[in-house]
Amino acid sequence: MLYKALAADMKSYVDDYRGRASAPWVKNEWREIEGQLWWDINGNLPKRIPPRNGLYCDTDILFAMWPEFTEFLCEVEVDGQSITFRNETRQCWQKMRVVKIKAWSLSDSALIADWCEGQTHDLWASDFPSEAQLFDTRHYQGNYAAMLAIIQPLYKSLFVGGDTIVRFAPQGMKLKPEYSDFLMRSILLAYITSLCLTGEMVAHGAPCSDIARLIRPTTWATVRGFVEDRWNSKEEL
Repeated sequence: MLYKALAADMKSYVDDYRGRASAPWVKNEWREIEGQLWWDINGNLPKRIPPRNGLYCDTDILFAMWPEFTEFLCEVEVDGQSITFRNETRQCWQKMRVVKIKAWSLSDSALIADWCEGQTHDLWASDFPSEAQLFDTRHYQGNYAAMLAIIQPLYKSLFVGGDTIVRFAPQGMKLKPEYSDFLMRSILLAYITSLCLTGEMVAHGAPCSDIARLIRPTTWATVRGFVEDRWNSKEEL
């Protein structure tokens, strides 16, 4: 299946990869680009750079939601010339039409963060068992504010001068020597998840999936399966 993310205005902000919105997509209407697909008309850009002309989709539902402000997640059909790039999942096509449109809400995105944290939770729980047990209890109770109250000070305590952190540690701030970057990232994931669940952070698409993949690569495939199941269970618009 090929997925495409759309913003609230039904536009795509990755088509043509210049940050310009395409016209709103309409279900079952074919769209075709003018000219040929190309990376760089002068042949100067390396092939790792996204193609500069075409209509975009992805075989991976998580990748499809990056870097869009995803409000709708669609299935598309394609035709004509194509280029496949970025981990062999993202595709650029000459012709495309949206055949299924399903809403993707902020609560759906928060749930992705929660799934990611669940797959990596043990990575910080073994270092901080008391905090993790309380975190788990509050999560089970649906008391997301209490989860945040537990994880936020824990995250800040990892850094030298962490009591000065407003939300996230600014670039260049040092971890205390007894803590690893690996541990910090797993706690950061729990922190971001709590912010998403309480609504204190607005996260579109697939938040935390990149962090989870970095600290535990197998998480990506598991969470992708969860997301595909959720998308399949949704009603079409």
